[in-house]
Amino acid sequence: MLSNTSKPVRQNESAIPYTESQDATPKGLLFNFLEGESVFINFDTEQNTTMIILLPHNCNETSVSEYGYVVFKRIKSDYTMLEGFIDRIGGIEFNNIRYTGVQITDELKHNADKQLRRDIISAIFEKIAEKGLTSENLVFIIENSDTDFSFPDGYSLLMNIETLSRNVNFVN
Repeated sequence: MLSNTSKPVRQNESAIPYTESQDATPKGLLFNFLEGESVFINFDTEQNTTMIILLPHNCNETSVSEYGYVVFKRIKSDYTMLEGFIDRIGGIEFNNIRYTGVQITDELKHNADKQLRRDIISAIFEKIAEKGLTSENLVFIIENSDTDFSFPDGYSLLMNIETLSRNVNFVN
């Protein structure tokens, strides 16, 4: 019934990548929190570093470009997402005290001090460096945010996040 119209391949195709390259890792994510300040996170897989910029409320791509970085995707969310994310990774520790997500966001609502924000971000990345980031946690961020960032956008980030979380630096 069907005729055999296929022909054998004449050459071997061995240069087709089966996984994403390091270049596919999102370089810059801008988090805008409805109740608070903005945070830009730049992942550099070539240098195995993560650079953080603490920004005022509701910043945009222009604010980030003033520091020489490019926003890959913007993630708009509220502290409820941050609470849930911190709880999903098992809470965070800094100043020899363990905190839940509710405790952290309550503190952020009353104190927008840059050093407090640095401590919280550092503690989150320390936890991620220790335990990694699951695909479920990435989906949680996406589903609880207003963003066009998608799971395929962040897939290669999941593969590199532990290494990138070990070398976190603050630009400001």
